[in-house]
Amino acid sequence: MATGPTDAAKQPEFLIEDILPANEVHLLGGSSGSGKKTLVFQTLAAWQAGESVFGHTSNPVPYSYISLDRSRSSVVRTLQRLELESVITRVLCQEEYQKCDNSIAGVVDVALKHHTDSKLLVIEGFQTIVGDASNKYAQVSSLLRRSASLCSQRQVTILGIAHSPKMKSDESFQHSRELILGSVAWGAYSDTVITVQLEEATGNITVKILPRNAPSESFHYVFGHRGILVPLEAAKPRDAIRLKIESLSAGSVLLRSEVLQWARAYKVSDKTADRVVADCLKNKVLDPVDVGIYERTSRTPLNMVQDSEITVE
Repeated sequence: MATGPTDAAKQPEFLIEDILPANEVHLLGGSSGSGKKTLVFQTLAAWQAGESVFGHTSNPVPYSYISLDRSRSSVVRTLQRLELESVITRVLCQEEYQKCDNSIAGVVDVALKHHTDSKLLVIEGFQTIVGDASNKYAQVSSLLRRSASLCSQRQVTILGIAHSPKMKSDESFQHSRELILGSVAWGAYSDTVITVQLEEATGNITVKILPRNAPSESFHYVFGHRGILVPLEAAKPRDAIRLKIESLSAGSVLLRSEVLQWARAYKVSDKTADRVVADCLKNKVLDPVDVGIYERTSRTPLNMVQDSEITVE
């Protein structure tokens, strides 16, 4: 049963049991288009409803979602795409931060001025606080130490949303904490690090949870209708292929050979993959161009969203 936010006097030790300690600094990183903001909004909505998150018990507290690099209208469009605009309402954007001194203390002060009871501050554009110094160890470590001090003093938890580089198939990192773009200090001075990686060849999205004092965990998703993240295990293999086709931008050219490549990744037969394509052609999700060549239409809600310049993030 949904429990609602915890009273400030009864703040829990963990906001998400075992993986997200209260009053610490955490990071979530992902490349552009990987679905990191979608993941944050979906997770925030589930957490506020008292639902389990990543299989762990959630302990909701009052929150503020802060966007340092997007306007209110931009954030609202994303929430509308996800049908969460009436659920996630405690939002602060560039408009509220025009006169902020761009320090972490200034960011926290503005948030607590607007939402005095907030105990979780989700900060989109966290890296902008250090400006051009995001790859400099001293400046990044200083920001994170100041952030940790503020968390302790104000009894708040910070989840910073940051960027990570897109990886090529032949690239790797010594540790997943290094996926945050810039200095290794981002991962070294944060408590829990969450990474979101999109595998463009298959459309699989891997979310890794990397707590400081608990085992790491991995979860796998694909984009569904309206760009919502759907657990891969909840979708049948043929549904995963269909969702990948539906997540293509309107006007994209798709080759049968690409679909067969996805089929091999999902361990389904070529015959099943061809049936999925046939269904997409029947439902006008795809238009035939030539033998084994198709074009993505704007038939589904996700591509209607993309046509109106709201992108999946």
